[in-house]
Amino acid sequence: MINVNDKGFRYFSMPVHNPYYKQASEIHFSADIYSFEYKAERPEVIAGIVPRPMVYMGDGIRLLVNMVKELKSGFPEDCTVWNEITIMIPVTCKNYRCEYICEAYCSDVKMIVFDREVLGFPRLPGHVSAVREGKRLTAKLTDFSDGKGMIGLSFVPSGLPPERQLGAPPKRIFLKYIPSSDLSDAADVKKIVEMKYGRPLLHDNEKGTGSIEFLEKAPEFLREAGIRGAIEANYLYLDIHILGASVLHNYI
Repeated sequence: MINVNDKGFRYFSMPVHNPYYKQASEIHFSADIYSFEYKAERPEVIAGIVPRPMVYMGDGIRLLVNMVKELKSGFPEDCTVWNEITIMIPVTCKNYRCEYICEAYCSDVKMIVFDREVLGFPRLPGHVSAVREGKRLTAKLTDFSDGKGMIGLSFVPSGLPPERQLGAPPKRIFLKYIPSSDLSDAADVKKIVEMKYGRPLLHDNEKGTGSIEFLEKAPEFLREAGIRGAIEANYLYLDIHILGASVLHNYI
C-alpha cells in the first residue's frame, strides 16, 4: 500500500500518489540536427537575458533545428518523433564553459509538459515545420496560438566535412523556475540545472551555409541583438544518450 507520508516515499511528479510521468534513468534518441552559429551586432542585448551567476561569453548565439527520429525510453509511440528549434547562448557558470538553453520551441505539447514539469526544461509550444531534400533544409517556426511566422531557417550543404571535429560538448544548462503560488516576487523553485549526456554516437557530419529570416512574431531579443547570416552552419546525424540532470546552482 502506498503512503505518501512515509519517510522514505520519493516524490517524482504530480499527482504524487500516482505520478503521470514515471522516472526514466536513461533516454536514447536519434536525431538530425542542424546547427547555426550567429554573431550579435549588439551583444549587450543577449547578455541582458542571461541570469547571474551565468556570464555571457563573446558575441555569439546558436540555433538548433532538432529533428528527433526515434526515441527509446518507454514513451507512447505517438510522442517519440518531433521537431524543435532551440536557442542556446555561450556562457560561463561556476568556472565551467556552458551553453545556456534559454528557450526551445517544440511541436509536441506532450514533450513540453513532461520536460517542463520534471526537469524545468524551457520548452515553449510552437509549430516547427521542416522540409528536407537530401541534407538541404528549409525550416519554419510559427506561433502556436495564431500560426503567424516567427523564424525561417535554411541550410545548404557544402559536401565538405566540418573544419572542427565533434569534441566533448560544453555543459548544457537552463533555468528551472517555478513562481510562488501567492503571486509574490518570490520563487518556490529557482535553480540552474545541467543536463547529463553520455558520449554521442556520430553517424554523419557536414558543413554548409545557413541563413535566418525574422518573421512577424520573431523573438524580440533576436531582432534587437542584430542577428544576421550564420557564420557557421553544420548538419549532424547522431544518437544521443541522456543520463538525467543535476542541479548546478540553487538560488534559494
